[in-house]
Amino acid sequence: MNKYIITALLFAQVTGLQAAHDFLSTDDHEHRLAVFEQGKGCIWEYKVEKPYSATLRKDGTILLTSHYAVECIDVNKRKLWEYKPGGEVFGVEVLPDGRIAVAECTNTRISVLDSAGEKLNSFDMKVIKRRPAKKSKGKKGKGAKGAKGAKDVQASCHSNSRSITATVDNTVLVGHLIDHAVREYALDGKLVNEFKVVGMAYMGQRLANGNTLVAAEKELVEFAPDHSVVWRVTDADIPEVPFSFITCIRRLENGNTVIGNWLGHGFKGKKVSLFEISPDKKVVWKFDSVAELPQPTSFSPLSDEQLALFKK
Repeated sequence: MNKYIITALLFAQVTGLQAAHDFLSTDDHEHRLAVFEQGKGCIWEYKVEKPYSATLRKDGTILLTSHYAVECIDVNKRKLWEYKPGGEVFGVEVLPDGRIAVAECTNTRISVLDSAGEKLNSFDMKVIKRRPAKKSKGKKGKGAKGAKGAKDVQASCHSNSRSITATVDNTVLVGHLIDHAVREYALDGKLVNEFKVVGMAYMGQRLANGNTLVAAEKELVEFAPDHSVVWRVTDADIPEVPFSFITCIRRLENGNTVIGNWLGHGFKGKKVSLFEISPDKKVVWKFDSVAELPQPTSFSPLSDEQLALFKK
């Protein structure tokens, strides 16, 4: 580790305000997409309602979810196009061939878009459980969105899915919260794999070694292709940074793992919202500024070239 990185790490831990990574993140409490630079904190932001997922494309544009839509913006914060599926949407991902995969939570489906946001096809996701629907209030025949039963449908479907991530096998991994599973789908709609966990499953990542890493509420689980558990992290392993609700995860090239710890439902200011652990389960970095990032829902490290896009 060079002198610059060591200095950045120490400075981050002392001030609690700085990043030991350059990264892009969404936060559904602050309602923003933000870029953080090492030693400087937040250097760029885009205000948006309840963002849960974001990815920087090769052309320098950004895809993100904004509760009921997928937006494509540029670094100058201009909205280039928008895709509205008609319900909550929490996951968006760029596929290896440049197409876009969208996990539509309310509709319980995955839609594939072309690079310009036009829908090409869609297929249903597998969902077993649903939350009990809440009865709509107000005038008879009117739901929360002006259509009968709209609020009921959304309430029962809110926990269907969250993040969607692509694999090198031309499949996608989707976190199904209420089913406690990450499911893998081929792009023709076939269910090809399922990883069951104890807690609510927010996200899965296919690793370079072929294993699958799953964010499961209060634990992190790595599965081998045969579904055996080869690595697991719980509160007992890292008591100094107890889990609230694991959302975003990212296995880095150095083997460490960055974990987003969502601090909603009364945990704001009580725990660490973003941190990094080593393979031997040692905490090597903490982003302690809850005011800057209280409820992270995505994390993407940025290269020097990518960071430069936001500083022009």
